[in-house]
Amino acid sequence: MKKVFLTLFILFITFILANFVVTKIAFSNPNYNVTTDFDRAKDFMKDEEVMLIVDFSDSMNEYLGSKKKIDIAMENLAAILPMISPEVKVGLRVYGHKSGLTYYHACKASEMKVPPKKCSATDISNSLYELSPQGVTPITYSLRKCIESDFGSFKGTKHIVLISDGKENCDESPCKFAIELTQARNDVVIDVIALGIDDPEAIAQLKCAALTTNGKFFKSDTAAELFNSLHNSFKAHKEVQGQIIMK
Repeated sequence: MKKVFLTLFILFITFILANFVVTKIAFSNPNYNVTTDFDRAKDFMKDEEVMLIVDFSDSMNEYLGSKKKIDIAMENLAAILPMISPEVKVGLRVYGHKSGLTYYHACKASEMKVPPKKCSATDISNSLYELSPQGVTPITYSLRKCIESDFGSFKGTKHIVLISDGKENCDESPCKFAIELTQARNDVVIDVIALGIDDPEAIAQLKCAALTTNGKFFKSDTAAELFNSLHNSFKAHKEVQGQIIMK
């Protein structure tokens, strides 16, 4: 009887020690697989070009708080552009920077100032500060010209970041244009930043243009909100975030 008891006791102790060793190994050497956003960030740089379209229509002279909308836009762009990775090709198109002799000509006042290229922050800032708001808002014409001309022969994703403080007023619809665009191709993404817009129709119009192309829509009513919108759209200083996955 004593031998049986002793045998059972030894087996029990052995079982406890074995589990202790296995547990210690498991916790001291966990089998983790760490993935990051780094590869996705590199893909963004390689497969995407960005065109910034800035509204220079006369309404950008209106005040948003204590500053003109155009001044808020310029200050935020001057702050965010140097933060964009030098590997990302960014260009600039503007509209409304000319009043035009006729309404027809005013609705064609859209111009590429800087083609998409690396390290373009200085060129874009210099071009912006040479202009002043004075014209109308040919959003659809600007989007069309940007897609047709500004990206050249680039085959990857064409990413447009549009800053506008109002709706289209040249007898076109950016919403309808975006719907027709996505029916024909899937390589264009339009992010829209609505700066100080309260008009529900204008918001609906711009939101449609963004969401239809799988882009983002941001409503920015302060300088801080504009900065955050630009930061999110441009992926400025993209952080490498780790995610731990247990196998």
